[in-house]
Amino acid sequence: MTDTSDPSKSSHRVLAHRIKNGNGIPELRPMKLACQATKMWASRNQPRRRRPDETPSANEPEWQARYPYLGDE
Repeated sequence: MTDTSDPSKSSHRVLAHRIKNGNGIPELRPMKLACQATKMWASRNQPRRRRPDETPSANEPEWQARYPYLGDE
């Protein structure tokens, strides 16, 4: 989860629940805590959702370019 995720908000809890169930992850932790625990850091920390100005890359599978990410309109 991102560091801005707030477990007191029901929409954030629902999203975390869906991610956990879909990926079989027992508990999602904030990015900051995960980096501290593994003693690693992320050089680029961005949501995977495609930005509006981003076009599909050559490495992106064809099916992924056809279907938008959740939240894309």
